[in-house]
Formats: sequence, C-alpha cells, structure tokens
Amino acid sequence: MFIPKLVIFEEKALTYPKGKALQKFFEEKSIPIHYQKTTRIILKGDAPTKYQQGKNTLVIGVRKISEFQSCKPSAHYQLPLVSGCMGIVY
Repeated sequence: MFIPKLVIFEEKALTYPKGKALQKFFEEKSIPIHYQKTTRIILKGDAPTKYQQGKNTLVIGVRKISEFQSCKPSAHYQLPLVSGCMGIVY
C-alpha cells in the first residue's frame, strides 16, 4: 500500500468532509502535512531527486474543471480524476 512521506493539502480541500477525514488520518499516522492555496508545487534538486520526491508525495486538492469530456469516437463520456504526471519535471 502506498504510504506517502509528505502530504500537501490545497486549502479548499479542507472544506469537504473527505478532506478533513484525510487530514485526520495522516495526522494520526504522523505524516508531515503542508498546506497551500494551490496544488502547484516546486520541488528542489536535480531531476532524479525531483522524481523521487514526487513519487513519495500525495497532493490533495479540488478539481477546478467539472465538465465531462467526450471520449471520441465513443458516445460515452469520461471523467478524468487526475491531472499531471508525477514523473514529469515541469
């Protein structure tokens, strides 16, 4: 099971019951928590260090886009649950 070494909460995530429950869970596990206004984080170090930090960090935020995206050529819709890639250095 994935156990992060660091959890970053977007402040808006704490307005939801699930956000508060996750905060309590990670506090009980003594995992360091940082709070930010946005989920945009800048990691320090060289590329391998940033990659390792990204793989050990959990970011909990609020999705800003609530529209469903069409999934062509299908008539169905998809709901993307994640954005970005932890393995990419921006």
